[in-house]
Amino acid sequence: MRLSLKTTLAGLFAGLALIACAQGALAIVKLSGIRHSITEVAINWMPSVVAINAIRSEVDQVRIKQYRLVTASSDAQHRADNQRQYETSLDRVAKVRTRYEALISSPEERRLYDAFAASWSQYRRVGDDVQRMMAAGQQGEALEVLTGSRTVALYDAIRETLDRGVSLNESGAQRDADAGVTNADAATLTSWIAVGLAFAASLAATVLGMMRIARPLTQITRTTADLAAG
Repeated sequence: MRLSLKTTLAGLFAGLALIACAQGALAIVKLSGIRHSITEVAINWMPSVVAINAIRSEVDQVRIKQYRLVTASSDAQHRADNQRQYETSLDRVAKVRTRYEALISSPEERRLYDAFAASWSQYRRVGDDVQRMMAAGQQGEALEVLTGSRTVALYDAIRETLDRGVSLNESGAQRDADAGVTNADAATLTSWIAVGLAFAASLAATVLGMMRIARPLTQITRTTADLAAG
């Protein structure tokens, strides 16, 4: 059955409208995915990396201040100054930990943080022992504890756990960045396909108009001219 011109054109224009709607809907979905990926990188993964690096830096400062307390406290005044600097470093670790805790977003990240917290509590107890020894004038014993294999292993375990936390968040950031790129590529491909389909539908409408409208009109014009010429 041959469709009427009206029906055919209506179908073509309806197809164009459907293509436009489908393209718009898919673009919204893909843009939402891109937005989610960017948001995760911006407010979760990268801030977590920054916070963990800050914890690691402050932990290093605690270690440095411990050495200074044990090896550079030649008199009461120096020991008091070094003690104050050591306690300040401990406070700074506590502050950056609080900042990071609000950013923890996965069970794996929570497990790593709990492992760090447990090791850090043990390290704090070692630090308390060192302070008591220094207060009792046992500088040699304090240095032996601070540089002992158990304390060094504990400190290394803390840093290793923090490094794993950084790697976890960097992997998450890369994963979301890749997802954003994939969604952008899919949206671009879909747009090109929609453009191609729209062009094909427009071309079909043009050809149909020429064949079903322009050609008959031309024939009628010629016939009328022939009749007028006698």
